Order: sequence, then C-alpha cells, then structure tokens
Amino acid sequence: MNTLKVIILITSLSGLLMIVGYFIARRTGVVIALIISLVMNFGSYWYSDTIVLSMYNAQPVTKSQAPIL
Repeated sequence: MNTLKVIILITSLSGLLMIVGYFIARRTGVVIALIISLVMNFGSYWYSDTIVLSMYNAQPVTKSQAPIL
C-alpha cells in the first residue's frame, strides 16, 4: 500500500510541475518540466536514504559504542 501511495504522490507532483511548465512556456515548458521531474524522481528514489542520513549527521556505530545493538 505504501508503494502505491508513493507512486501516486510522485505522479501528482510531476503532473503539477508539468502544468506549471505548460502555463509558463506551453509545449517546451512541459518537456522541460518532464525532464526536471524525471531527474528529481530518480535522485530522490536512489539517494533519499543518503540525503536523510547526511541531514542528521549520522555516523556508523561500532560494537564498543553500543554493545546492545
């Protein structure tokens, strides 16, 4: 179910970006918006974990630091 929600969210945000592109530059704007949304979706899908971990300055934990883990 979560995968379906993510697909719907990404599709609707991409569609919104393409609508804005249409109002700005008609057909060329839609093509540019589509390319931008594809790059953003690819980046967020493949690098979202790295982005979140770097936002929180996450560091690997060793066994000596947290033996219970």
